Amino acid sequence: MRRSLTASLAACLALCAAQASADTLQLNNYTYGSENVSVHISGGNTPDFSYSGGAGEFQGTLNGKAFNTYCLDLYQEFNWGATYTD
Repeated sequence: MRRSLTASLAACLALCAAQASADTLQLNNYTYGSENVSVHISGGNTPDFSYSGGAGEFQGTLNGKAFNTYCLDLYQEFNWGATYTD
């Protein structure tokens, strides 16, 4: 009984691990153009951060399908046309 339980658990873990995958994101341009903005964040539990540049809705692909978004982490950088899988 113990052997079959161990074998079943090992098979289950192998199947679960095989299905783990990362999303693939690529941002290509602004959807409706952009506006220049300046943002500064300070205090709290985060380090100071400043950004000056374009802002607007982004267009691209998420897992090969058309994707539009306004939300990106201000502390992360990206490059147009680059593919991200993390």
